[in-house]
Amino acid sequence: MKNINFVFLLFSFLLFNACHQQADEGIEIAAADEEMTDGSITVTAQQYAQAKMQLGLLTAQDLPNIVTASGILDVPPGHQAAVSAYAGGYVKNIQLVPGQMVSKGQRLFTLENPELLMLQQNYLETVAQLTYLKADYERQGTLADENIASQKNSLKATSDYEATLARAEGLKARLKLLGINTNDLTPTTLTNSMTIYAPISGYITEVNAVQGMYLQPQDVALKIINTSNLHVELEVFEKDIMSIKTGQKISFRIADKGNKSYEARVHLIEKTLDPETRLVKIHGELDNTNASFLPGMYVSAEIMTSDLKGTSIPETALVNAGDATYLLVLKERTPQQITFEQRMVKTGLQRDGWVQILNPETFQPQDSILIEGAFNLIGIE
Repeated sequence: MKNINFVFLLFSFLLFNACHQQADEGIEIAAADEEMTDGSITVTAQQYAQAKMQLGLLTAQDLPNIVTASGILDVPPGHQAAVSAYAGGYVKNIQLVPGQMVSKGQRLFTLENPELLMLQQNYLETVAQLTYLKADYERQGTLADENIASQKNSLKATSDYEATLARAEGLKARLKLLGINTNDLTPTTLTNSMTIYAPISGYITEVNAVQGMYLQPQDVALKIINTSNLHVELEVFEKDIMSIKTGQKISFRIADKGNKSYEARVHLIEKTLDPETRLVKIHGELDNTNASFLPGMYVSAEIMTSDLKGTSIPETALVNAGDATYLLVLKERTPQQITFEQRMVKTGLQRDGWVQILNPETFQPQDSILIEGAFNLIGIE
């Protein structure tokens, strides 16, 4: 029994050594298939296919300098409105909710105030007095010219008429601010309510007034915002502000909207610097307004400060070896193997997966360059 166990252990040991030696030989063979001599790298056709290598050419690409910034979507002040009243009153007939669309001039709600009756009454009485005072003013002027009446009476008539006229015009202006049309005002059409209209078209963002409450003149009843003129408001560090000009392209993304980017143009550069943050605000006009955009959304943006077109190559083509960078240029290709020649390159700007080549004279326009799979061939010293 002991002899059988010994034979079995010896057989297992020999089998393990044989397999291990065979695996080592396989590794050496595979490694020998990729050779590099005199600045060249050779791979087999099988290796080229398995690594999904691809060839490409140097091309001209737009590689602008960029300034990164962050900010929000906002609306210019001229497209926002806080609605209040010129006189206090009790809120009536209000049926508004945030998010509701309203048009400029649309009736929003009414305010009731008994003092409006007194104001209209005073206006009508003043206008009535003007009829008599105007006639007396004209009569006294004629008599004075003909030396029939004294100049004193003429001056008094003029003073009374002009003072009453000024009072009437003042009351008329006040009533107009309160939304009361004096052209249709008669002793039988007096009203104790005034109508509040929408000053702009847009969406209601805030409603502070409710039915029956007393609204003071300084109170904001509701807010309206017009989102048709959204813009990007960005903050840029002072070190970058000198390179930013109006008209430059802005590419921005919105949080929680994935990698989709949107376009804008620099419209305005503010002339003040925040002394604490050292930031300057930049405003950009959107090329297209998206219906899902809302004021206050956070954005991350890139401002294209220059439009440089240069000779470029995909960054996957670069092979780094120490402090040097190389491209692998096709030197010879046969059905069995492919040979690449390494050439040192100087790189510049990087943008969207492309790298600027600063020494394009080293290459010919027809040179085929390994743009995919070069990383796997790092063996350069």
